[in-house]
Amino acid sequence: MTTIVSGNVRKVAYGIARRLLPSDNNFWRVYSPVIRILKDSYEHRAIREKIGKYFDLRKTDIVLEEGCGRAIWAQEIEAQVASVTGLDNEEKMLAVAREQSPSISFVQADLNHPLPFMDGQFTKIGSILVEGYLRERETARAERFRILAPGGMLAIVTPRKGARFFKVLQAEARHRTEEKTFIANIRKLPLGIIAILFGKVAEIKAVVGDWHFYEKEELINFYREAGFEPIACESVYADQAWLLVVRKPSLD
Repeated sequence: MTTIVSGNVRKVAYGIARRLLPSDNNFWRVYSPVIRILKDSYEHRAIREKIGKYFDLRKTDIVLEEGCGRAIWAQEIEAQVASVTGLDNEEKMLAVAREQSPSISFVQADLNHPLPFMDGQFTKIGSILVEGYLRERETARAERFRILAPGGMLAIVTPRKGARFFKVLQAEARHRTEEKTFIANIRKLPLGIIAILFGKVAEIKAVVGDWHFYEKEELINFYREAGFEPIACESVYADQAWLLVVRKPSLD
């Protein structure tokens, strides 16, 4: 009886929380100003460096950055590859990216729906902190498999179950303090506080089921079931996210 009552209370609480929480589109629209700070952080930079080591990018690679925002990663790797495309659902973010990087191709598209790319178009796909916020994860997974060339690699970075995003900002503060650049970056503090608040909203949206944060084996198996070959899965982002690297099987 106690279990039934507690389950019903939880359902009611989740229902109320859903009504109070912002929609996905509103969340990202309001949150977008602080994304630059997170992507400039040591932890985010470390993620991009790890992906680069796994990918071993070459001049023959055709790369897609999902959820590119201002396309920081695309800008970093542009000179190393044949071409790089940035994809995002927010046109305002893409407008900034196009202005900053006119030589990079950008596409507005929603990963919850079929993508406007050819089969096997990309040799590498990087998806940093996108997966956990998708409503149609199976659709996104199938599209990644479709547009990835045989033998191509996919890197997924997604929050782990029970993620606490304030720990990422704590780690950033430690790095800045060690480098004695904390005071120089104090002007970013208001956006940092906003990032903490929105991080808490993201945590709640995951708890009530709007978004999905993964256990390690769950994430690996989710992609293995779709035909991908797991290469590595490690803890990143101040231990608040997973970096999963998988490969689409070769034809031979």
